[in-house]
Amino acid sequence: MNRDLADFWEKTKEASFEVDIKSEVTYYAIEKDMSDQLQEIAVQKDFSADVLIHLWMREKLKELK
Repeated sequence: MNRDLADFWEKTKEASFEVDIKSEVTYYAIEKDMSDQLQEIAVQKDFSADVLIHLWMREKLKELK
């Protein structure tokens, strides 16, 4: 059974609220050759490049503490 908001529009009420969106992701630029190498390693390890970077960075930051 498909529902359409238009069927219930007259029953809706106006709402007002504030949204405070904070990004939880930060992007950093890396050189193309590094990205290519990273992708190759990620494929070999059966990870996405994002997961591999996350794991490596967490390990390195732990070492530096």
